[in-house]
Amino acid sequence: MTIFASIAQDQVTVENISPKEAASLLGTQVRNRPLNRARVDQYAGDMEAGRWRRTKSVISVDRDGHLIDGQHRLTAVILSGSTQEFIVSRGHDPEDQMYMDLTGVRTPPQQMAMMGSRHASRQSTVAKHVLAYDTGVMQASPGNRGGGRYPGLPAIIEFQKKHEEDILWAIDLVLTYGIAKTAFGEAALMSTAFLITRATSKPEVESFWDEWLNPEHATSSNAILRLARLNPGEYKKEAASGQICALLHAWNDYRSGRERKQRIMLKRAGQWIAFPERILP
Repeated sequence: MTIFASIAQDQVTVENISPKEAASLLGTQVRNRPLNRARVDQYAGDMEAGRWRRTKSVISVDRDGHLIDGQHRLTAVILSGSTQEFIVSRGHDPEDQMYMDLTGVRTPPQQMAMMGSRHASRQSTVAKHVLAYDTGVMQASPGNRGGGRYPGLPAIIEFQKKHEEDILWAIDLVLTYGIAKTAFGEAALMSTAFLITRATSKPEVESFWDEWLNPEHATSSNAILRLARLNPGEYKKEAASGQICALLHAWNDYRSGRERKQRIMLKRAGQWIAFPERILP
């Protein structure tokens, strides 16, 4: 991705930024990830010792005059009390901020928190798992122990934006019923709730949750769920994808009116049980 695609040449400059100017730029921020104090201290220490050098890293300002990249470097300028030389680019689209520092500095939850997401970490996790299911990556590598590549940040953000209402509904369902304390992990439960909601109505999903998964008064004799209650440690050791596989089987049993009488494990003779061919409506 070319961040400077729409930036005119005369909007990219080399500037000496003083602590006062750094404070002024920082005051224009509208949103950003939480400040990493350890990184700031490291940068400030280098500045104080004269080790700081201008690099290709850019201080970025959007077309509305808001700082969108550079808060750690500018905070270090203030802390060190020194004036430092930086490349500064102005005139960015505000959305460019979501695609800066994708090499591990801003995680998907941090990006979503910057967008004002109510459950940023949970939303990111659900989006990641559902995308992996939709693209076949999850089914190809049960237990997340095989090959395949999970979706990247741009795809997760785009999916989360498109399906935010339904993702939040799935998160609230799990939190409302308090079933995150069961043998299944929170990520698997929330992702499964979203997946089966796409196949049926939300009231039907709520009935399944209440009758089969709610630990307060679950009545199901479904072998998968019964086994999970009797041996929670075994299920908690499985990756989210393995748990989602088991939960989707349980949902299909619920919709077909079938209660498996045999003890169904996630693995048989060392082989992973396949995902259901489809999610029943």
